Amino acid sequence: MWTLKKLRALVSSEKASCEEAGIQFVHAAGRHKPPEQRAYEKLSALLEKWEGYEKKLFTMGNCRSSYSKTDPDAAFMHMKEDHMRSGQLKPGYNVQIAVNSEYITGAAAFPNRTDSGTLRPFLRRLEQQHRAKYRDIAADAGCNLNKLWAKCSTGRLKTHLFCLQKE
Repeated sequence: MWTLKKLRALVSSEKASCEEAGIQFVHAAGRHKPPEQRAYEKLSALLEKWEGYEKKLFTMGNCRSSYSKTDPDAAFMHMKEDHMRSGQLKPGYNVQIAVNSEYITGAAAFPNRTDSGTLRPFLRRLEQQHRAKYRDIAADAGCNLNKLWAKCSTGRLKTHLFCLQKE
């Protein structure tokens, strides 16, 4: 099984063996490369690609399957203003807003595509900011998952979930 560490060691040992043998690397047009140089360049290209993949995986993180090159924090989502009806995904955020007595008391943007994974972190963030716990929570049907419902309704919260009709 190959690892990145083993590949780095192989590339450096290949370079050292070429230097020991006194092989001159050629880069001009019309000149034939020695087989050792070709092997070293193939391994170097493979190492460069592998390091690029590792960097992209690190940027993406463990909880996601894609990211935008222009905005790495955004997630790819279907947008409503798709005039061409191409179904193209665009980078975007899921924005959550908390309202109390018609006043906005909090807002947060999440890279999650759905509302199901944003309610609990959003409530925790609001409780930290306001230093108070909310007693009544109203959410739309996007948050209505069985696990979330059980956690909210059995604890200190009174939860009200609303179904919005699609037109």
